[in-house]
Amino acid sequence: MTCLGSAGPWPRWISRAYEVQLREVHPGLYVGGRQAFTRAIEEGILFDEVISFTARVCPEELSQQPLQIVFHDGQPFPDGSLDLVQACTEEALYLGRPVLLHCQAGLSRSASAAYALLRVRGLSADDAALRVHAGYAKLPVPETIASAEAWALTHGARP
Repeated sequence: MTCLGSAGPWPRWISRAYEVQLREVHPGLYVGGRQAFTRAIEEGILFDEVISFTARVCPEELSQQPLQIVFHDGQPFPDGSLDLVQACTEEALYLGRPVLLHCQAGLSRSASAAYALLRVRGLSADDAALRVHAGYAKLPVPETIASAEAWALTHGARP
């Protein structure tokens, strides 16, 4: 097992070897695309919790990523999904175990979920966006990030 460390500055890039890099946006909280997830597994990097945001259920991958939130870019997060994501990630992070949020490209659904979690942990909207999106010209789909912000505001984030 490879253990991933936690150190700034944010985001901390794990590798630049593939198009959508695996990046640490908060101690123990990683965001990436499908290629980054696959590459991490191939390189022996293990995560205590893997949450996948997919456009369809992928039963063949359930053994490696048991929590799949199914919705398309441009849609709001399904009801209750960010509550579930928060519960899973907070427990793992409290225990010092790494968590990976991933979607197809690592730019919209997983990045928006990480943004929401960072907002609830006390980061401003600008700081959370900078950690999650630094280095990318493309930002999340507006409806998805708006859904994440709305959830964060109802869960204690400062306006």
